[in-house]
Amino acid sequence: SNSVDITIFDISDASFTIAPSVLVVTPNGGETLTGCSTYNITWNKTTCIGNWNIEYSLNNGASWTTIVSNLANTAPNSQTYAWYVPNNLTTTQGLIRVSSYSSPGTYWDQSNAVFSINPNNNIVLTTPNGGNTFQTCQAYPITWNNLASPCNAGYNLYYSVNNGSTYTYITTVTDNGLASQTYSWTVPNTIATTTQALIKVESSTWTTVSDVSN
Repeated sequence: SNSVDITIFDISDASFTIAPSVLVVTPNGGETLTGCSTYNITWNKTTCIGNWNIEYSLNNGASWTTIVSNLANTAPNSQTYAWYVPNNLTTTQGLIRVSSYSSPGTYWDQSNAVFSINPNNNIVLTTPNGGNTFQTCQAYPITWNNLASPCNAGYNLYYSVNNGSTYTYITTVTDNGLASQTYSWTVPNTIATTTQALIKVESSTWTTVSDVSN
């Protein structure tokens, strides 16, 4: 308007949009993420803020864990970060928050609603899997499939003689980079006769990921 005569003015012919400085696009609620997999965290943003922090919450924002800090700002107005989801996360209350590295309390946004994260239980024990008969002092193969080999650095092997009430450590095997893994186990002569034997294969990286003889 005219500063002398406020009756002289004009208005935009149509409305326009002013976007927030940062806006999380994905994940934005309702998704299900799986451990040992890569998901894109995407956000729209202004180019004038600078670098970014990315965090996740497992409890609907009560606490936060840093994924990456001081991530370089890239042009133009949308940015993506490939997040390799750890396999020890389980939640139905997940959130992502993206904030300015220099002014995190001023410029930030988070997922509009919660999402889920499930672990990838990618170990499948194949032998012995029930019905086998092993003799002490003899060597037998323990075999298992790893459905996401890069996820596990290695495997802890255990046996039980009481149907899983307790387990005894055998050894740790390094992942061979293949889908199929094997270990030759010489059954100790100290094991008494039992019909309740089990083998357990457990990820040495994510101890919540394991499989037991069927």
